[in-house]
Amino acid sequence: MDRHIIAAAPYMADNGVEATLSIYYDINSGHYECFLDDKMVAVVTNKAPGVWVNTETGDSDEITITAGELIDKRVAS
Repeated sequence: MDRHIIAAAPYMADNGVEATLSIYYDINSGHYECFLDDKMVAVVTNKAPGVWVNTETGDSDEITITAGELIDKRVAS
């Protein structure tokens, strides 16, 4: 699997724990893998412009929305 880091940012979880959100692009699947510190927490994909969803649930959650915003900013720059 070839993946490339595209963004990293501090992240504050609901429970007040700080972590680093790292987002990797998997060139084979076209999905973005999201890690908090070293733990994978979501795989997201772009459903429509500005709409990001978790590939496992099909829903948008806090991690998915935050990751999508970071990805959109990175792509725009």
